[in-house]
Amino acid sequence: LTYTNFDTGEKKDVTELDAEFKEAEKGLAPFHWILDEEPMKKQIAIALQRHEEQKARAKNRYKTILFIVTMSIAEGERAKKMLEERFKTKTLLVTQESDDEQTTVQEYNPETGENSKLGDILKEHLEK
Repeated sequence: LTYTNFDTGEKKDVTELDAEFKEAEKGLAPFHWILDEEPMKKQIAIALQRHEEQKARAKNRYKTILFIVTMSIAEGERAKKMLEERFKTKTLLVTQESDDEQTTVQEYNPETGENSKLGDILKEHLEK
């Protein structure tokens, strides 16, 4: 897996980013690396295949949810775009720039531009 630094354009293999991942997870430093398109496409294809397998295993007893977690909002936006454009998968983007109590969901209601609580949105999507 290769990543590109969105500030400098420098490329690194995932094995070279351990220190940056740890600092970002601890909140010590922002993460400036975005997964390159080709590895992202492969990872999403695998995730969607596994999700289909889980849906078949569920046999309508419950609804499955696929979560894709990224290290940055920019990477999440790229993943959303790829899911919708390349894989034709309706996607809900959830971002967090502050503590948990201030988490909002972007693009939930495009008509009004309003944000909503994540729990309410998940409940609504599961009831469909």
